[in-house]
Amino acid sequence: MLYIYTGDGKGKTTVAIGTIVRATGAGKTCAIVFFDKNPDYCNELKILCQLNIDAHIFGQNRIYSSPLEKKEHSVTEFPPLEKGEQGGFNNSFPRRGFRFNNNEEDLRQAKNALNKAKRLVDKSDLLVLDELLNSIRLEQVALRDVLDLIDNFPKEKYLILTGRGLPKEIAERADLISEIKNIKHPFDDLKTSAVPGIDY
Repeated sequence: MLYIYTGDGKGKTTVAIGTIVRATGAGKTCAIVFFDKNPDYCNELKILCQLNIDAHIFGQNRIYSSPLEKKEHSVTEFPPLEKGEQGGFNNSFPRRGFRFNNNEEDLRQAKNALNKAKRLVDKSDLLVLDELLNSIRLEQVALRDVLDLIDNFPKEKYLILTGRGLPKEIAERADLISEIKNIKHPFDDLKTSAVPGIDY
């Protein structure tokens, strides 16, 4: 069974982890692979490990806090300051320098994540591949490799994919698709900080 949680709203990873908690409570064996996530901003990993969930995270920092780092790491252009907003960077969770382009390490991490996922298939009743859809969209992993994993996934087991962007080839194979839509978000005003334990 293939379940998809996608959309531009907050909560896709939260839904997937909630399903892991429920399945673990029912005695099922669960595993999760985080794609393209910085371990420093993944507090979910800590509690999953405490619950003895087979959890693995792959990724590196994509957030830079100064124009100098932007120059050194080919970060995308910083958004202009809003009217009345002061220069500088958010001390809680820098938001001005976000690197969308991939480097060799990003591609290596994504390849390792997908290989880990393949090795976990036989060991898990439920396997979550968090942000895999983003990794496809960012061209870190090839769609054909993901389709191969899906097509060979045991029908009696459950596979959950999360992330923004849903290729039609994956949608056609899904048993459940839930789209989480952003209606309102505290980050919309560009002034609210991400809160540890709530946002990451």
